[in-house]
Amino acid sequence: MLKSEWKYLITHKMVLVVLVAIAMIPAIYCFIYLSSMWNTYGKMADLPVAIVNHDQPVNYQGKHIAIGQNLTRNLVHSDSLDFHHVSAAKAAHQLKAGHYYMVLTVPKHFSKDATTILGAHPKTMPLYFRFNSGQNFIVSKMTSGAATAIKGKVSTQVTKLYAGIVLKAVGSAGTGMHQAATGGAALAQGSTNLLTGETQLHNGLQAMITGINTVIAGNQKLAAGNQAMGTGFTKLGTGDQSLQTAMQQITTGLAQLARRSPQLTAGTTKLTALAGAIQKQLTAAHPDQVALVKEMNALISGLQSVTAGSTTSVAGTQALAGGSQRVQQGLTDLGQGTQSLTAANHQIGTGLQTMLANLPALQAGTAKLTTGTDSLTQGTQKILAGSQTLAASLATGAQKLQIIHTASANAQAMAAPVKEVTSDIAKIPNNGTGMAPFAIAIGLYVGGIALGTMYEAFLPHQKPKHALTWWGSKASVVGLVGLLQAALLYGSLMQGNHLQVGNHGLFFLVILLGSWLFVSLIFCLRLMLGGFGTWLVSIVLVLQLASSGGLYPTFLVNHFAQSLNAWLPMTYLINALRAVISTHQSITSDLWIMLLITLALNIAMILRFQIGLRQDVIIIDD
Repeated sequence: MLKSEWKYLITHKMVLVVLVAIAMIPAIYCFIYLSSMWNTYGKMADLPVAIVNHDQPVNYQGKHIAIGQNLTRNLVHSDSLDFHHVSAAKAAHQLKAGHYYMVLTVPKHFSKDATTILGAHPKTMPLYFRFNSGQNFIVSKMTSGAATAIKGKVSTQVTKLYAGIVLKAVGSAGTGMHQAATGGAALAQGSTNLLTGETQLHNGLQAMITGINTVIAGNQKLAAGNQAMGTGFTKLGTGDQSLQTAMQQITTGLAQLARRSPQLTAGTTKLTALAGAIQKQLTAAHPDQVALVKEMNALISGLQSVTAGSTTSVAGTQALAGGSQRVQQGLTDLGQGTQSLTAANHQIGTGLQTMLANLPALQAGTAKLTTGTDSLTQGTQKILAGSQTLAASLATGAQKLQIIHTASANAQAMAAPVKEVTSDIAKIPNNGTGMAPFAIAIGLYVGGIALGTMYEAFLPHQKPKHALTWWGSKASVVGLVGLLQAALLYGSLMQGNHLQVGNHGLFFLVILLGSWLFVSLIFCLRLMLGGFGTWLVSIVLVLQLASSGGLYPTFLVNHFAQSLNAWLPMTYLINALRAVISTHQSITSDLWIMLLITLALNIAMILRFQIGLRQDVIIIDD
């Protein structure tokens, strides 16, 4: 048996080829399927999305802020996604048609809202993302991740912008603080100068007080000398009066003597001359004290001689004697006054010497006062300048820091300046709904393979007469099974999976047409190509899995898969199912294409049956 079996295979080369081809199916499946999606995330730059920029630039803190323009330019030139800068109307239309997978809209006041983050009323900056999850559920997850990345990127840029503003404000405040420190140092230096000046002023005042006390003591001595001098002058004046009175008496006595004693005329004349000279000295403004004393002594001597020699004139003699006594008393008073004046002059000289001796100390004290006053002035000026610098610097720093509000809302806005506002024009409630079109198409195709394997689609149970009736007999069974597949699938989706669809009738129609399409394809390949056709059915399955866009859009698969997409029937079935389940787009073209492919396949099968009429066909016994 073993030998005969292998002998048959060697003899029938085609059977051997078929077996080898079947063995290749797993390798072909993995190679084609995995190659088509080997690096889908690496092809995100080919995924078409739109950006709509309504942002209006603003000027803030001396900077031109145009976040919307910068974001648009950066995204268009980035390789994250295939961004297209378009109008809002075009973006909405293309998103709904499935040509764009996401639309990013930058609002009008995006940059303006960015300027409020550190203000009293901070606003979060919204970025609007619109998706079409129904077009491709997996891609919607990809674009959602891209949206989060874009939001994070913009947030980083805004945070960086405000970090720069904050650091600049803090730096300016730091400069102001440095200037304030400089002013504080000037204040300290001024205070030191002020203390030095106060010390010098104190020392100068002490020296001045000492000098003043010394001057006061000298003045007291001067005052005492002046009093003593006044007393001497008083006594001198009294002596002068006494002398003048005595001189008058002497003159009168001498005149009497002259009349009464001619012998005494010569002596009397001399005495009279001396008396006149003395009288002139006494009446002078500044009498010569020495000469006056000599003249008085000479007069007294003359009077004593005259008195001793005169015995004849008693009255004159008595007058002369009285005058002599008074002259003697005046001379005594004059001597005492002179002594008093001498003592007073000595006291005045001593006082003046004391004043002169202490004038340098008084001058030194005055100089110290002047130096201390200058130091006080300089210290005051430095304090004033330091105070002005301190006030100006602190005011500047305060103005710089006033732009920064520190409320919790500001901290929250700065931590997350951009918020992501998402919407979906064809929202998918769950992963199963998103994957349903692809799963339905695979299920229908696998069901068709099973039917093609289990049911004989060519050999009749009686000899056929017409190709059309032969086809009709087979098509009635295959079509009915296809109908049953569609009904059972629809029921399981509705009742078992609770799939939500808008139009149940249209949904069932799409499933039914897809079922008939795939069984027609499978039976056509088997009828036309025999065993090779059966093998080819599996290869077509692999190609459709890789290229129909059921799992990933064609933008993310390789070029070979992209080129096959439009030639595969599963592509149109998946598009129609997506439209009915989620996107709600028109499926007229998809239905017509599937219907035409089904008709073409069945016409091909009719032709094959026509050829079979001319061949010896094995009749299957009942």
